[in-house]
Amino acid sequence: MKFIEQIITFDIEQLCLDEAKAWNDLIESNKRFDSVESSLTVLHNLPDITWVEGKTFIDTGCGIGQLLIPVAIIKRELGHNDVLSTIFGTEPNKENVATCKMRLLDVCGTTTENIAFVEKNIVCTNSLKYDYVFNGE
Repeated sequence: MKFIEQIITFDIEQLCLDEAKAWNDLIESNKRFDSVESSLTVLHNLPDITWVEGKTFIDTGCGIGQLLIPVAIIKRELGHNDVLSTIFGTEPNKENVATCKMRLLDVCGTTTENIAFVEKNIVCTNSLKYDYVFNGE
């Protein structure tokens, strides 16, 4: 069994799918969003080093967080500290950014520290022009 299969267990996959069900109406109303199932397929194919404590993850077209939410859930379930400090995303649609931020806070907790992380790390911008300093500007 690959290490990644030990990390992304059935229980963690179910947590990701359950969270996505809460957003089903939003996803169904706009089919351009990827499914959580396809995101989990991508995550299963990442190298094991992806899941080491402190490793960063960026999605340069994060949308409503269909990839970032499972990443946050996996990192949370692995017991990582400050999960949202290592998750980054860019997205040109401000409504999508707001939804992504809200979902990340729902998954990781609405603490002052987490709010600061998502405000700094999830940015409404053109990913082809952004300087990737994630300074919240």
